[in-house]
Amino acid sequence: MESNDPGPFTAISCAGVGSELQMIGVAGGKLWHTIRTDSGWQSSFGLVEGVESNDPGPFTAISCAGVGNELQMIGVAGGKLWHTIRHADGTWQPFFGLVEGVESNDPGPFTAISCAGVGSELQMIGVAGGQLWHTIRTDSGWQSSFGLVEGVESNDPGRFAAISCGGVLNGAGPATVRVPDVRQLSIDIALKDLAETGLSDRLEYSKDGFEIGTVKSQDPLPGTMVASGSVVILVIHAPSGQ
Repeated sequence: MESNDPGPFTAISCAGVGSELQMIGVAGGKLWHTIRTDSGWQSSFGLVEGVESNDPGPFTAISCAGVGNELQMIGVAGGKLWHTIRHADGTWQPFFGLVEGVESNDPGPFTAISCAGVGSELQMIGVAGGQLWHTIRTDSGWQSSFGLVEGVESNDPGRFAAISCGGVLNGAGPATVRVPDVRQLSIDIALKDLAETGLSDRLEYSKDGFEIGTVKSQDPLPGTMVASGSVVILVIHAPSGQ
């Protein structure tokens, strides 16, 4: 289904972003990305390093997560943690960011990594020296230091070799809802669907010839999980003079 073959894969991670399955795999130490939509797979693997301005070197482990309508990724290269983002418009962050470079402590070489989207945050746990280290990336950046998970647990099972984590919102957290597909609906029906889902709206106008009073596009895309009360931008065609 893909037109190119990067070679044998040694690690893989995938995440749901809206209604898409996005995947990053490690082949030959490089990161290769593809997407599966409702209509099938993307036509070819894309080399992540090909759109980043720096190359941390051969990757040995990878984990990615959907956060809002973005794909966020952390990979291990040379024992260090490298982070990047694929935005909703398909563009990538222009460079890999070194996570240790913005944390005040360095647990040492990481050998395994897992991350998860929790609301609007990316949370990560990695294995370094057999111990579990945790940090968070919010909209404003990274937490100031790695936290030792064993340091707040009453027992210590010993040295960890692998890790997996998942995002779980408790009852005290913000409720999340799935953005409905209101494209090509009349504006009245679209606004009703958003209100019934618990979402707000903002209208923008276009004069590109699309049917008057009909929703041309929306942001976030259908299927995206967002906090209840979030704003969905609707682009509709405006009558002449609007």
